[in-house]
Amino acid sequence: MRLLSLHSDTGTNKKEFGRYSDVEHRMGMGTLEIRKIAKETVPSLDVALCLWNQNTYESRVLGILICPPDEATPKLVEKWLRETQSWAICDLIANDLISKNNTLSLNIKTWSVQEELYVKRGALSAIACRAQDLTELPGKSFDKFAKILWRASDDGRKHIKTACSWAIKELGKIDVPNKARAIALSEKMTLDPNKIRNWIGKDALKELKTLIKVTERPRLISSNSSVGKKYMEQ
Repeated sequence: MRLLSLHSDTGTNKKEFGRYSDVEHRMGMGTLEIRKIAKETVPSLDVALCLWNQNTYESRVLGILICPPDEATPKLVEKWLRETQSWAICDLIANDLISKNNTLSLNIKTWSVQEELYVKRGALSAIACRAQDLTELPGKSFDKFAKILWRASDDGRKHIKTACSWAIKELGKIDVPNKARAIALSEKMTLDPNKIRNWIGKDALKELKTLIKVTERPRLISSNSSVGKKYMEQ
């Protein structure tokens, strides 16, 4: 914590902080600064636990970053998801721990039906994060994720429905076959009587329909991105 304190400035980055959680629980450090400290810190579960218990945004982010994924248990990860008040920390847990540990990933289905906001979002965000690391995905595996997302897509809480949409988009970026599967899932959602599911389907389709294959990229990208626009102009 002393190292974090040396870098802190409670008068800076206030606008950035407000995007994530309560400003009064912050020391004033930006995420890039915390990541720099993490790179200089030896990974340790014990230190990660101590940092988490300091109960500041910065200490918890650093704790997640230095926590060895293979040492994080489902019980610990669920505890952290229940205790966090920030979607940014929730998504960091999903990206750096759940999606990097096959044992933790086995809990995605169970966590996705929990009512606790960030336990549920953590599961959905983990699907998105796992998809970001894939360049192919069999249809059966896609269908398993699709069932989880369909079940969760009747939850109107902002951080749940946006996570559902994000996961569908990332699955669609894997390759051309999965783009087609993601579009089919999204179109099915737009036809469902549930208004929340309609919103998720329409939101996902906005990006899915712009996805293109660029030779130098392993995954699909949006034609609206800077690289996509240059490719389309050729």
